[in-house]
Amino acid sequence: MYRGLPILAFLFLVSLPVQAQNAWINEFHYDNAGADTGEFVEVILEDAGSFALGDFTVTLYNGNNSSSYGAHGLDTFTSGDVAAGFTVFSKAISGIQNGAPDGLALDYQGTLIEFICYEGTFTASGGVADGVTCADVGVSESGSTPVGSSLQRTGSGSTGADFTWTGPSDDSPGAVNAGQTLAPDACSDPGTVPMWDGTITVLSGGLGEVPMTSGVGFGSFALDLGASSNIALIDVRDAGGVSLPGYTGSGSITGSKNSGFERFDYTGTPGGEATEVKLIIGAPEEAGSAFFLDVSDVCPTPRTLHVDPQLALHAATTGTEEPLPTAFALEPNYPNPFNPVTTIRFALPEASEVRLAVYDLLGREVSVLAQGAFPAGAHTVTWRADEAPSGVYLYRIEAGAFVSVRRMLLIK
Repeated sequence: MYRGLPILAFLFLVSLPVQAQNAWINEFHYDNAGADTGEFVEVILEDAGSFALGDFTVTLYNGNNSSSYGAHGLDTFTSGDVAAGFTVFSKAISGIQNGAPDGLALDYQGTLIEFICYEGTFTASGGVADGVTCADVGVSESGSTPVGSSLQRTGSGSTGADFTWTGPSDDSPGAVNAGQTLAPDACSDPGTVPMWDGTITVLSGGLGEVPMTSGVGFGSFALDLGASSNIALIDVRDAGGVSLPGYTGSGSITGSKNSGFERFDYTGTPGGEATEVKLIIGAPEEAGSAFFLDVSDVCPTPRTLHVDPQLALHAATTGTEEPLPTAFALEPNYPNPFNPVTTIRFALPEASEVRLAVYDLLGREVSVLAQGAFPAGAHTVTWRADEAPSGVYLYRIEAGAFVSVRRMLLIK
């Protein structure tokens, strides 16, 4: 059943990043024995449904005068194979120049993605590639190349740079090339970023065990300590509680107040990074002191999860019961902005029937995070927004007569 929010008035400005474009020229044919026939260009685009195809353009360049002689929007190409989230587009284009040298440029909304050439290099004059020197594909066709051939990228990967130009070989416009495997890039998948579900397991000796997961492996863990903190990052362990090889750091309980950073970094063999870890954090005194934990993965540009589990750590490591809340409360989610997981805490001074749900800005219910009878105390829930688009969301709690609404930002 549709549940709508009461009409709320907000005045805000939200800036969201433009969807990243992963596209490349994958195959082309320009010269063969006899009259040139079957000339074409092929482009591969990842997540094609997220874009207006007309925003992508293939521009043909004549190396003799370095200027363009034709432009073709991707919306004029024919869609072919779809594999692992990649779509193959091809278009027959007669009159492609026969080289020595000539080139092709691919752009998105006027921003150059790549500029390749064949039978030599040159610097473009004018157009989308103005002032840019093309990259020679290193293979070529000639007047003796058999009809039905092409130059094409082969190998395995998820970006154009992952593949190698080969040919002339049998052409395959609109199809994945022979010897080519398209594999999604885990580093572009929001489902593989570092995550924490908001829980801390109590260990003896004032220690907390924090479970973390990452689809591509962890690179580092950095604990940013407040000036009055007496908290330490102790160890990085596997699911069985055994210290993981390759992770070295300076974490230790000193018994004195700390300020600055403590960190663990992976120094083992690349590719051996753990994807599931248990961080051991110690707080023998003043467990409620604030700290921030930065957890980074091992992508070429590491993605980082910023965690502020101050309240959870206080509850977990003191070994004593937290005082009951004196008032109903719905706290700000953390992290915020987030991608794709965020944690929400709420406080109940007495046992209550609770309903906590997420809505979009049109008042449409997106997800129910908590519903039913809850005891008095502090409670934590998480929202994993894998299927939700980027944007502003509202989360609303009903606990008896208490109603509260907060706002959060999902950025993918």
